[in-house]
Amino acid sequence: MVSIALVSSVGLMIFSVLTSTLKLSSQNVVTNVSNYRARQVLDRLGELARYAQDTPVLINPDGALATGTTSDGVLLKNSLGGPYVFKNSNGQTDTEIQTGATSFMVEFSAAAGVAAPKQGDCFSLALSTGPELEVATVTAAGNVGSLSRVVITTTQGIPEGAKPGSYTVTGYRYRKEAYVFVQSGNYWSLRRYPKVTSAMNYTNSASYIVMSAGFQKLGTQPWFTKVTDNGTQAIWLRAVARSSNRSEYAEKISGRNTLTTMPVQIKLWNYNAPPPPTS
Repeated sequence: MVSIALVSSVGLMIFSVLTSTLKLSSQNVVTNVSNYRARQVLDRLGELARYAQDTPVLINPDGALATGTTSDGVLLKNSLGGPYVFKNSNGQTDTEIQTGATSFMVEFSAAAGVAAPKQGDCFSLALSTGPELEVATVTAAGNVGSLSRVVITTTQGIPEGAKPGSYTVTGYRYRKEAYVFVQSGNYWSLRRYPKVTSAMNYTNSASYIVMSAGFQKLGTQPWFTKVTDNGTQAIWLRAVARSSNRSEYAEKISGRNTLTTMPVQIKLWNYNAPPPPTS
């Protein structure tokens, strides 16, 4: 009887230790997965912002430009390459592209790896006013020599006349992307809008992908903050990443979800303004 009791006690102790070990191991796994995925998402955002074509723009959750130096979202311009040569819509170079024109013949070298523009892409033109045009439609127009041709229409008119017969009107293509934190209960999710257009509805679920959920603000800090320090402009992202009771982070043995906490501070953009010209 005594031997049986001792063996039972030792067996219960061993079973308890094994169960606790398995639970802790499972919790560690889901904690590591939560931290890894959150860090992966935020590092991806930081990388895109650092290599953006221009300074990121602070926006509100509805896509409107944010006033002030803080916001819940940020808009980026990702370069898609070039160059592209703009001509009149008929391809002729002997007449001026008129102010307000919205139709253009665009030439590019597909052999050099330059891709055809797509609806929703944008062009930045090398003109004095630096116009930026959003592509509304694209129609194939064949080839001329080694160059490919398409005719595009844009949602905006060109703000100044151009003379393709006197100089080459070049443009570079880019795509607008947005990243916005949206609150749901006590937590926030990070939405990615892969292609932002002027007609896009930010509340339409077809327009965005939820990259990760379970974020909270870091103290009283806003999500994105634009600061200037000694002539250097920077945009910071400050957040607390959590697993937020999502089923993918569930600890399976005891059926609980594991909440993790990871403070994050990332400098998304840093720009040194050029010195003022000397007289």
